[in-house]
Amino acid sequence: MVDRRSLKTLLLSPNSREPRKTANAKTISCVTKKKTQVKSVATNSATQSWNIHKRILRPSLGNVDRLGFDPTPEGVGTEGGVVLIEFEDKEDQLRVRYRYTDVFVLLAFECSVIERDDGRSRTVVTNCLDSLMQRLGNERVAVPQAAFVSARDVDSLLSLLGLHSNADSGWKWITFSVRNRAIIRTLPTDGA
Repeated sequence: MVDRRSLKTLLLSPNSREPRKTANAKTISCVTKKKTQVKSVATNSATQSWNIHKRILRPSLGNVDRLGFDPTPEGVGTEGGVVLIEFEDKEDQLRVRYRYTDVFVLLAFECSVIERDDGRSRTVVTNCLDSLMQRLGNERVAVPQAAFVSARDVDSLLSLLGLHSNADSGWKWITFSVRNRAIIRTLPTDGA
């Protein structure tokens, strides 16, 4: 049986890349290459979803258990994301808007950290996350337009990507913490 307190400590640790010590005190690092897929679309386009490789969006080895994904090699990904560039050519000027999604954005929707007024949007985002969590990692998942959040500016886009920027980048850990609390609530108690 799993010790609930030690599991809580493991789940609530936000630093997935912290080196861990082995019995002979050697340090093992967990390095993940994050992949980002870039898509572009005209604002007047009829495209409503994009097929993205599941491995790009699935969490890295250090976070797979903590985010409720299958802890097998098939459930592990690169914890990357998708940048959607929406463009509009109006009066000989190109206007661009950046949107972004990753596993943390999808989980933020699921945990109501981010909410959409439209019930249909909520449903397609939930279906996308369910599809991402199931089956093989080499498959693709249809990511709907509703699963993306708009970046206010380039600094905000960099922050969403988890890169160095002047914008606040702590938002992923808020989602991480909320998701972990939801997972912990589903665990059996010590007396069960």
